[in-house]
Amino acid sequence: MIKYITLFLISLFSLSLYNNLHANNLHADFQTIPILAYHSFSEPDTSQRKLRINVPPKKFLEQLQYLADNNYKVLPLEKFVEALNKKLPLPQKSVVITIDDGVESVYSVAFPYLNKFNFCATLFLTTNFVNKSFTWEMLNELQNSGVIDIQGHTKTHHYCSLVRDLKTERKTSYLKRLEMELLESKNIIEEKLNNKVKYLAYPYGKYDQFVIEKAKKYGYKALLTFHGGTNTLSSSPFNINRQAVYGDFDLKKFISLLNIGHLKSYYLNPPLATYTFYKKPKIFAMIEEPINLNLYQILFKLDNKILPYNYDQKSGKLSLVFDKPLIQGGHFIKIQLVNKNTCIVEKEVGWVFTRQGIPFTTIKGIKLFLKIFLSLMLFGVLVIITYKIRRKNA
Repeated sequence: MIKYITLFLISLFSLSLYNNLHANNLHADFQTIPILAYHSFSEPDTSQRKLRINVPPKKFLEQLQYLADNNYKVLPLEKFVEALNKKLPLPQKSVVITIDDGVESVYSVAFPYLNKFNFCATLFLTTNFVNKSFTWEMLNELQNSGVIDIQGHTKTHHYCSLVRDLKTERKTSYLKRLEMELLESKNIIEEKLNNKVKYLAYPYGKYDQFVIEKAKKYGYKALLTFHGGTNTLSSSPFNINRQAVYGDFDLKKFISLLNIGHLKSYYLNPPLATYTFYKKPKIFAMIEEPINLNLYQILFKLDNKILPYNYDQKSGKLSLVFDKPLIQGGHFIKIQLVNKNTCIVEKEVGWVFTRQGIPFTTIKGIKLFLKIFLSLMLFGVLVIITYKIRRKNA
């Protein structure tokens, strides 16, 4: 009798535990976690003043003060990635702070301000940017402080991003470049700072599936974008979205970044991190839930330019309307729902794809084309000969 009672109690406990875990996972799927992306923190009257990516120290301090006053939990990136992999919920009002490139103002402004509030951040370092004004000694101090963790942002921040240009870049040259950007930079940071590099922020936020697979091979555990969009705990660790913080943002705009929800979609075209050869590709998203057009204004952006769209509320298909051919290279898509009453973006989804040139303009491409063409010609000749032989025998 005692045996059956024990088994019954164990069953009840297991069922209760399952229900709690299931509820937590459901909560985790809907929880959004903003990841903020900064660059520099110079005074407005310095050489950085014209750069929109520069956030003046006074504004940065104001933003950190808001996070502190409103009980935001500033998490290390590592904790966010761990929660992402395990699909476990994070504290409400969680936020992650990241900084790209690596300039002196990270040391002179961001570091003491973050330290003041007992906040942490991740610096994605481009190793070639280390110089006399921002030295490895400074970087060692940052890393050892426990305030700023230093991770990868390639070696050179190449102007073409990490994606191969099929029209002009040979595969062998591209693979060497990718190894230099991803692996050499990783090794340099690990050697100079004695810190394991597990995370990478894509330069310009541009990437494709090939870059993802190479980064995995070189030991990266998470990859971060720069095309906007939100994160839930069902997001992929290799497509982590970030919200850029710009110097012309007032506090109201900054607060809105923290509260943007996820616009649920079940299909994006062109798919995330892929490429297309079409000059005028079909760009659309299949939205899961009907959009209340009385409440929301839809903004459909291609490379931050608002363009016309068609929306079929029945099917949920939201399509971009444009006539001009896309230029070759990476392109950002962002769909935002703006509350008509508050003029604040409440939900959004963003993704990136690449418009490639036809690869046959390269020498290797021409050889491949000729090989295919000659094979087809030979096949055609064989078909004709076989047909004539059979007809003659008949």
